[in-house]
Amino acid sequence: MLRVAMATTTAMPDFVTKRRPRPGGGIVKSSVKKAKTRLERMTRAELIAELRSLQTSTKRRPSGPANELKRALHELEVHQVELEMQNRDLRETQQLLEESRNRYADLYDFAPLGYATMDSQWRIQEINLTGAEMLGVERSLLIGKLFVNYVTPGAKDRFLQYIFQCGRNAGTAITEVELNSGGGSRVVELFSVPFRREGQNAHLYRTAITDIGERKRVEEALRESEEQLRHSQKMEAIGRLAGGIAHDFNNLLTAILGNCELSLGSLDRGEWPRKELGELRTAAECASALTSQLLTFSRKQVLQPRVLNLNALVTNMNEMLRRLVGEDVELVTNLDPAGGDVKADPSQIEQIVMNLAVNARDAMPQGGKLVIGTANIDLTKEHALKRDDIATGSYVTLAVEDTGCGMSKETVAHIFEPFFTTKETGKGTGLGLATVYGIVRQMSGYITVESEQGKGTCFRIFMPRIRELDKDLLKEDRSSHPVRGNETILLVEDEPFVRSIAVDALRQQGYRVLEASNGKEALKLAQSRGPEKIHLLVTDVIMPEMGGRDLVQQLSPLRADMKILYMSGYPDDAIGQHGVLDAKTDFLPKPFTPKVLQHKVREVLDK
Repeated sequence: MLRVAMATTTAMPDFVTKRRPRPGGGIVKSSVKKAKTRLERMTRAELIAELRSLQTSTKRRPSGPANELKRALHELEVHQVELEMQNRDLRETQQLLEESRNRYADLYDFAPLGYATMDSQWRIQEINLTGAEMLGVERSLLIGKLFVNYVTPGAKDRFLQYIFQCGRNAGTAITEVELNSGGGSRVVELFSVPFRREGQNAHLYRTAITDIGERKRVEEALRESEEQLRHSQKMEAIGRLAGGIAHDFNNLLTAILGNCELSLGSLDRGEWPRKELGELRTAAECASALTSQLLTFSRKQVLQPRVLNLNALVTNMNEMLRRLVGEDVELVTNLDPAGGDVKADPSQIEQIVMNLAVNARDAMPQGGKLVIGTANIDLTKEHALKRDDIATGSYVTLAVEDTGCGMSKETVAHIFEPFFTTKETGKGTGLGLATVYGIVRQMSGYITVESEQGKGTCFRIFMPRIRELDKDLLKEDRSSHPVRGNETILLVEDEPFVRSIAVDALRQQGYRVLEASNGKEALKLAQSRGPEKIHLLVTDVIMPEMGGRDLVQQLSPLRADMKILYMSGYPDDAIGQHGVLDAKTDFLPKPFTPKVLQHKVREVLDK
């Protein structure tokens, strides 16, 4: 359109092109200025409409010398409208370009990743604000600096290998390095892509810098969790194995101890082989203690908890502990007079104290000091987080502290694992602290250990504190000779030698004993007795065909007044939740001696 307008102007008459004053020139200029202002204020749609109107009117104008000037002026008006439209388009395009450039700058500078352009020597040519923040340096100060200057000394060899790889392969490359960052350091991932700018032969490298510190922390936490899971699975597998071995072993020990006791009862003092049988019984009792530790570790030991006061228990053990630790170890008890009560199996607490005292004594071969203390403690949420994730609540603590050789951090990390021991071969089983840990966790408690080589060790046990005191639970039958009886007892046991010992022991006391080898046989036997009363059912828990629990469920409705006594060497959860007996369940753990069986049977019958 501009060319057309110019051509038209060239063809104008001389009187139009000559510069000479014209009347009314000021009016023309004023009109042009007003027209320009009007055009600038018009919208694009109004400009297009004006242009079409002008073009239409131009075609209709008549020819002639007088009209040529009007026609040229009119075409100039058309051209001015076209120019205004082009300017309007240019301004809009420029504005869009500026907005796009700003958006790109924002996306580049504030991206979650660092972006940098490096030259062939890995000098920083460009870097966004995120990348500068990662390095902890103002962006303007980074331009022209070698990137390797910001790599930590320990990661420089790795980074130089990465540069060599980028230059050799001329392709994408990725690595992890540690960067100095504002007085600290951070682990980042570098991802580089080579490119060339027009007219340059040397490679440049566009590099994305990703902070992977959080990802590393998550990966490390996941690795630790997986390790804990594998450790937990290993411990669980060992626990199942230990429980299974203890089950079979306890049946054998019941027969050994039973026969020893019956044989000793029939021999006079000094008669052969009374001494040998006594040694055999002692060995069997030691084996029984070992199986008890195995069951405790596997958390399958049935507890018979009662409300007790730790101060009283420790005080009662004082004399025994003094003999246990020896004269060269000073035994000090630091008991809180206001110490609360806990619900626990007293024999298990005694075992905890004994095991920890023995360990303390062994840690002080040249003598030292052993302090046993109790205290009340209320853990708030804030305090619980500082106590190895111990749950909030009220606890009674039992602390056993020595001045012995202490342990390293590596030893402490494995101290509660079964069969782990720092003692010489043959000096320990490695079950002592594993047993302690099993007991504590089984009664919903927690145990912590603080130790430093050369400065001693402190074990601290947290047991849930209770407010009430049930004195009836503290009563024990101390009679040495079981009372005889004449009641009818149904005894169910699948192991023949255990059944034989139990039947003989009960018949010696005058009881009428009906015996069965499994639940189904016992059920048929009870049904065949008609209205004859059966006072007590003594049954093993786990048996082939029908176990003790199923037998009780089917037999109890038929004989509502019959009392129940369970026995087992591997109680499992069939007895009580988590191996803890409820108040209404009577239980006799294997192995047992005839006298223990006789006492327990009389106790249940007399309830």
